[in-house]
Formats: sequence, structure tokens, C-alpha cells
Amino acid sequence: MVVVAERLQEGRVQAVEEVVASWSLTDEPAQIPESTMLLVAAARKLILEALDYWHWLSGQLEADTFRLGEHVLQEIGESLQSLFDRTLAVGEKTLAIAKGVVPATEIEGASLLHRETTQLRDLRDRILANWPWDDVADLPFDRELLQQARACIGRGEVGESLAVVIDRLQAGSPGKE
Repeated sequence: MVVVAERLQEGRVQAVEEVVASWSLTDEPAQIPESTMLLVAAARKLILEALDYWHWLSGQLEADTFRLGEHVLQEIGESLQSLFDRTLAVGEKTLAIAKGVVPATEIEGASLLHRETTQLRDLRDRILANWPWDDVADLPFDRELLQQARACIGRGEVGESLAVVIDRLQAGSPGKE
């Protein structure tokens, strides 16, 4: 299911990339602000879809993390990085077009596109900085141990409260007392 959703998102990105790449000022001068507004709306929609895609994908990954091999996570990370980068490029090029076409007039949605582009860039940076890339050192705990812990939580077994763990770690004691 992840592959299908990824391909759909790639298709959306490609469609808007093509429109942005073929942008020209051949329209009648009176139509340029309207055409630019439509381009801004398409770029905004693409960015919002990328955010929605991430929220959907993160839920899928959370549910299936241990059934996925590490190489699959690497591929998903690379694909996600590409989609984010391409989507951000569309947003940035569209903003440049909007500023260049009608510099004295605010194109409807351009300020929102700027904000959403920044939001997507920040999200991308956080996700990719914390992604379990193949070349990143192993986690300080065993993945099997983590899977067992999640299974215990799923069965309703309760361990130490977070407050107790934080107090213990702040006191300098890593193990249970």
C-alpha cells in the first residue's frame, strides 16, 4: 500500500512540476495575475498533499515498523526525501514566479504558499535528521527488545511511569532501583 500511495504522490508532483517548468508570460497581460493565482493554488495543494501523505505514511510505519526490513526503511526514506525536495522546489519556483509576475501586487495565496513551504521544509529537515538510515549507527538498544516492550504495552502491562524514569536518570542512576 505504501508503494501505491508513493506513486500517486509522485504523479501529483510531476504534474505540477511540468506546469511550473512550462510557465511562460505568453498569456494576455490581463490574464497573468489569474494564471499565477491558479499556479499558486496548485503548488499550495501539492504541499498540503505532501503533509497529508507524511501523516498517513507515519501511521503506516508506526504500525508496521518491525515487519519492514531495514533496507525497506532506507528505500522509503530516500523516496520521501525525493518527494519532499521536489515538492519544495515546486513551491519555491512558484513563489519566484508570483513575485516576478506582479511584484507590486500580492498574488492571492502567495503568502500562505510561503508559510506552507517553510512548514514543509522544517518537517522534512526533522524527519530526515531522525530517519533510521542504513549508514547511521545502530540504536543504543536492541530492536527485538523494543518490539517486546511494545508488545507488553499492547497487552496493557505497565512499567515505570515516565516521571519516575526521568527522576532516576536525572539523579544519575541508569538502572531500576
